[in-house]
Amino acid sequence: MNLGYVINVIEDLEERSETLNRAYQHTDKILIVSAMLGNESIFERFKPFKDGVITNRNTFQKYYMQGELRHYIESTLSENAIALAPGIFAVFKDKAEEQWYLAERQRTRHPDYG
Repeated sequence: MNLGYVINVIEDLEERSETLNRAYQHTDKILIVSAMLGNESIFERFKPFKDGVITNRNTFQKYYMQGELRHYIESTLSENAIALAPGIFAVFKDKAEEQWYLAERQRTRHPDYG
């Protein structure tokens, strides 16, 4: 299941968390969550609103820091979130798939010098 750039446009925190939980409930093996990343300069450019901003296009946007996004996903789902790239996390429902992924990622990072 892919929840791509969805949670960052939901202005109500409860609805945002419910959306994340529902996506995870519908997941068989892996949930990919992506959201816009930002920094302090983003907040200076736009009008603050709730825990995000109103953009120049008059839309809500919640910009996350990488660690903040991981914490939000993990605390909402009570599961580990594995960073795949900036602003993109995987949450494995199938723990065997998670272990395979982590082992494969480790194996490809450290080539066999023997």
